[in-house]
Amino acid sequence: DPSVFGVEDIRFDLIKQNMVYIRNRLRGQRTAKTKTISEVSGSGRKVRQQKGTGKARAGHSRPAHWRGGAKAHGPKNTRNYADIKM
Repeated sequence: DPSVFGVEDIRFDLIKQNMVYIRNRLRGQRTAKTKTISEVSGSGRKVRQQKGTGKARAGHSRPAHWRGGAKAHGPKNTRNYADIKM
């Protein structure tokens, strides 16, 4: 109705695009974060003695190259996608 909107042609594609944008903003911010070496559970105790085992030196069990260890260069939860303009 032209008396309501002031125009004869209603752009339903723009209305839908705006509704999708608003609903995505209301869904909340999706973030991803991996644990650093200080956040992984495990003690700081030496895994084995320094010399005499025939194996490589090891300080603790949380480095990224150990199973169950930290993620070396994972996401850090720093990106904010809330202010992206359409």
